[in-house]
This record gives sequence, structure tokens and C-alpha cells, in this order.
Amino acid sequence: EQFIVLQDKINTKPDDVAMPVLPIVLFCNLGVGATSIIANYPSRKPLTFKPEQTVNAIMKNKVNRITCSPYFAKRIAMHCISKNLALPHLKNVFTGGAPVFPDEAALYNSAFPQTDVQIVYGSTEAEPISSISSKTLVKEGSLEKGLRVGKIYYKTELKIIQIKNGPIKINSLEGLNKLTLGHGEIGEIIVAGDHVLKSYYKNPSAWKENKIPIGTKVWHRTGDSGFLNEDGELFLCGRVKQLIKQDQKNYLSPFVIEGLLQQIKGINIGTIIKHQNELKIFIETNDGNLSDDLRERILKFLPVSTKEIKVVREIPRDPRHHSKIDYAKLKLLDA
Repeated sequence: EQFIVLQDKINTKPDDVAMPVLPIVLFCNLGVGATSIIANYPSRKPLTFKPEQTVNAIMKNKVNRITCSPYFAKRIAMHCISKNLALPHLKNVFTGGAPVFPDEAALYNSAFPQTDVQIVYGSTEAEPISSISSKTLVKEGSLEKGLRVGKIYYKTELKIIQIKNGPIKINSLEGLNKLTLGHGEIGEIIVAGDHVLKSYYKNPSAWKENKIPIGTKVWHRTGDSGFLNEDGELFLCGRVKQLIKQDQKNYLSPFVIEGLLQQIKGINIGTIIKHQNELKIFIETNDGNLSDDLRERILKFLPVSTKEIKVVREIPRDPRHHSKIDYAKLKLLDA
């Protein structure tokens, strides 16, 4: 079922020359008989990636589609811009596995102006959930409440439910509907569909924590928070566990703060955490310093009431995509 929906979404043809940086897409390419060019990408040590050789391979082999993580796409885009290189054969880029904010989408548009770049939201258990083009994200991607990730894929059922700690023990559609929130309300994203995995291999505790069986249907808890607008578009607000509760109904989203911080010139990446009962902003700057001007711009731009801003040499990221912040390691830096 995952093969069927990924083919439906990515639509690889036998005469395509593709660069699949994500292993599952390599299998899909093999399934339809397309040519796959393997990128010289050190997935376990992404920081050591040197894009020049890979861009040369894309140009030499006339690669017309790439499926990759946002970090890979960003490095390829930055290299093409810095060297003034064009990739005229590249028709499609699909990227996912980590959030893409509007400023990064603008980078894709600049590097690949003739390419259809689709940012796909999903998870290991449910791929795809939704998608949005980089051009739409740049045009309409306001970060007022959450990150726009587009229309729900038509074979995916999706609900936003109340945030609950621990397993959810309900066994009826009526019970699920009572948990379901309305448009604009932030809650946990759950999904169902033929391509959504219904179990885990020899891991009953993971099943209990992440699945909600209702009759013959199994809903998957993504662990992500978000909301739907009135047009049925999905907006992400980050991991449920990272939300900072303000009152009974309202949450502060570090994820949204991260997107806003990325828009401030001089900041590479930043976030906000609640540690030892205090809100603290952590940033990684271009020069490793926090000037008075930068501090003023941060406090003026962010919708939070904290003056605790700390500069760290490098904010820890996940080892897989080097895009998501490792909050546990970040808190250790503040110990």
C-alpha cells in the first residue's frame, strides 16, 4: 500500500533518472524500473557532506527528479547558487522528514526556478499525510500560529484531537468524535488509511502508545501537534511533547518560535524551551555573538515575554537529517 500511494504521489516513470536519497524511494524506483543515481551522501554524518561531487553527478546523468531530506536539498541549492549553476533537467524535487520554513523554501525557488519542489509531510508509519509546493509556501506561509504543510493527501484520513498524555483508551467512533477538535484548535494529529501502518514488529508497548483501534480501522498518533483551517489545510505546531502549556486551551509552540527566529538576519537557528520553570531562548548566530541590536530585534519580533536569551556555539540537531533540534541535549547545555 505504501508503494501504491508513493507512486501515486511521486509518479516515477520507467524513463526517469532519479536520485533517491531516502531508501524507501529507491525501492519504489526499482519497482517501476526507473534509473536511480546514488548520491555520495554520508547519511550518518550529514555535516561532512560536500555537495560538489553530487551536483556534478546530477548534471552528468541528467537527473530529472530528486527525493531527499530538507538538509540535502538545502546544501544542493546553496552550492548551485554560490557557483551560479543551473540544473535544467531537474523537473521534480520531493523533500520531507523535517520541517521546511518559508525562508528555506525561497532558497529552493532561487536555486531551482523551473523545478516543481514539493514539501511532503508524513512519518515512517504514514507517508504521505499532506504536501505543499515551495512556491505556495513562500507566497502564503505566514507563521502566525503554525507552519503551513498543505492539503491532506486524498487517501489519508486525518483528525485533530485533544492532547492527552499516555495511551488513549477509547473503542468507539463516538468516543473519538468527542476528542476531535474544530478548525483552528491546536491538538494532536492522528491519521488512518490503507497505507498507514497498523502495528509494530514485536513491540506491543509502542502499539499501545501510538495506535487507537476503532472497529476495523486503526488510527495512528503522529505525536505532532497542529490544526486545520477552514479550507482543510494542515498547519504544524511541532511535537506535542514540546508544546508549552499557557492555560487550559492555549499553548506556546517552540516550533513556531523557531520559524520566526530563522527569519531574523544573523541567526542560523534558535528555539525556546521551558527549563527549571523559566522560558529561555537559545540561538546559534552567524558570528557566535549576541549584539544589543540583535537582542532588540528578537524581543520585538517574538510573541513571548522573556528576556532570557542565550547564545550557544551550535544548537544540537538530530543525527539523521540534521534539521530537527535535539531538545534533550539542548537542556543539558543549560544544566
